[in-house]
Amino acid sequence: MKRPLVEVKPLPFIPTSNSLDILLVIKDVIDQDYDMRSIARVLEIARDYIKSMILPSYILWEMSRYVNLYQRVEPIVGLSSKEKFELKEQIEKWINLISKIHST
Repeated sequence: MKRPLVEVKPLPFIPTSNSLDILLVIKDVIDQDYDMRSIARVLEIARDYIKSMILPSYILWEMSRYVNLYQRVEPIVGLSSKEKFELKEQIEKWINLISKIHST
């Protein structure tokens, strides 16, 4: 449950037009052990891009909740293994939902 210290890295390119690609970038950032403030930043950027797309508003609300939570954390602190698992699980739910919306 302890949050590890991690190296601060520059954020990767975040696509602007495809919600699934945006969510996959977030998932990749989590897998690469970025610090929590960087994860908050990528979620914030993703949320702002996704706002312009027609998606369920609760996805945006949930993203905002994570942004607010992670922005308050000390610098260079990463997600604990439990937090990482839970966030990746949440992103998978968003991906599945968006995939269903795009397939109908």
